[in-house]
Amino acid sequence: MNTRLPVLAKVMTDALDRVMTAQEPLASLQLHCGGDIPGTLAIPELLEVVRLARSNKAVLTRQITAFDGAEHIWAWVDVVPLGDETGCEIRLRTWQAGSPLAEDGHLATRRRNMTDRAVSELTAVLDSQQRVLAAHSGSDALAGLQQIFMQAVGRPWTDILPPVGLPGSHGLHWRLLDGVEVTVSGSTRRWHVSLVPQLQPGAEPAGFDLLLLSDEPEELADVQPLAAADFGPEPLSGGVVAQDLAPALRQPISRVIANAETIRSRLAGPLPDAYAEYAGEIVAAGTLLAGLLDDFADLEVVEDAGFSVDCEEIDLVQAARQAAGILNVRALEKNIRVEPPVSLRN
Repeated sequence: MNTRLPVLAKVMTDALDRVMTAQEPLASLQLHCGGDIPGTLAIPELLEVVRLARSNKAVLTRQITAFDGAEHIWAWVDVVPLGDETGCEIRLRTWQAGSPLAEDGHLATRRRNMTDRAVSELTAVLDSQQRVLAAHSGSDALAGLQQIFMQAVGRPWTDILPPVGLPGSHGLHWRLLDGVEVTVSGSTRRWHVSLVPQLQPGAEPAGFDLLLLSDEPEELADVQPLAAADFGPEPLSGGVVAQDLAPALRQPISRVIANAETIRSRLAGPLPDAYAEYAGEIVAAGTLLAGLLDDFADLEVVEDAGFSVDCEEIDLVQAARQAAGILNVRALEKNIRVEPPVSLRN
């Protein structure tokens, strides 16, 4: 406890962490934070320190921060527990007020993404080319749309949710499509999408989470369930892998990728770099597994009557470098280093 600094103000709390008496400026801060006097301590960081001091029966000195609706507050306080059946005495030692700090752009993006995830009515997992891998919705009104997404695995999401005012949106960069208004067939509500990239340092996104959002409240019978025939031609039949194995495995694999990406990007909270890197390897391995599953399904489709060939350029150097990155993790355990090939492109 720092006794060299004068006590600027005191607050007395009871055993239930209610403010009984308070001096300025802490009294005003208590009211600006939505509390009363008497009333439960409404300054979040200060309440946490009070509870910790009371439970441990120890005097604590902490710096706290708060926002009174107009200014950002920094303060040092001593919290002195008074006994088992009584509360605490809070002694304010320093007080500094200033303009609210501008939020870091990365933190603001994380906050927006976490908010969008919480209110999203449908979430789809996309690959690096914005093609559908899996979809999930907790809304009964969008159950038909979820089914359409699952039947459209491997196709661009814009085939299912056409962007408003962007005809021919195939191939557009994901930043141009992030936040765009989309059309949901059968719905009278206005919808937009949020694209959350699965970023890797120094590389393009390995995939995306598509979040379907609406600022308008859901109404009963707002979206009529859509039949599979409402969307495009029937998919190729394929064999056991395409019909049974791939649909059963694709969604859990996509969830593993999405959860690992959440861990890697630290959206759930702070994490040591080593664990974040390990989660990144899980993302890479899961993406590879999902790709292999699609490849097996494609091999079966070759025998389908409606099969046609679509040529695509493949960067073998990039594929080899990805394979080397995955194998290098196991190789290092035996003191073996796998050197990835260098790019031959100018």
